[in-house]
Amino acid sequence: IFSKINMAVLRTHTYSAKSRTAGISLLETVIYAGIVALLSVMVINTVSLVTVANAKARIKRSVITEAGFALERMMREVRLADAIDIPGSTLGGNPGVLRLSTIVSSNDTTPTTREFSLSNGTLVMKEGAGMPRPLTSRVQVTNLVFYAITASTTSQAVKVEMTAEREARGITESYNFYDTAVLRRSYQD
Repeated sequence: IFSKINMAVLRTHTYSAKSRTAGISLLETVIYAGIVALLSVMVINTVSLVTVANAKARIKRSVITEAGFALERMMREVRLADAIDIPGSTLGGNPGVLRLSTIVSSNDTTPTTREFSLSNGTLVMKEGAGMPRPLTSRVQVTNLVFYAITASTTSQAVKVEMTAEREARGITESYNFYDTAVLRRSYQD
């Protein structure tokens, strides 16, 4: 009798074990699908955040590089100048204009003027009676203020405040620049 009962129980366990390993239940499928969906959302969100951060970094680097070169060019010209043309300049306000009495180059002492100003958000430099040449192209200069500093009767300096920005793919990055330079030729006399 026990052997017949044991055989019947054995067959029942064997059959139910086979049915459990033969497939997965609907509940298990829903749980697995939920886990896969959650992981997919997390991966897509992470990739999206990394892409936006990378785009912001590239845009900011572009602003810093281009506007930094333009500011360095202005400061080089300020150092080479003899004097600030105060009547021809707009100082202390935005958009500022800086007009310098200077020379052509350190090798050519022919007198000339150089003027820095904004034209539709582009920083431009005008030399003598020539046409203005852009110093920036991919960035917009939104703030440009010049200050004249007179330390003594023989020395002058220029302080520049500039804000540049760039918009790309719906992302706008802005950066502030500040620099001061002494007109070296103003105190050589």
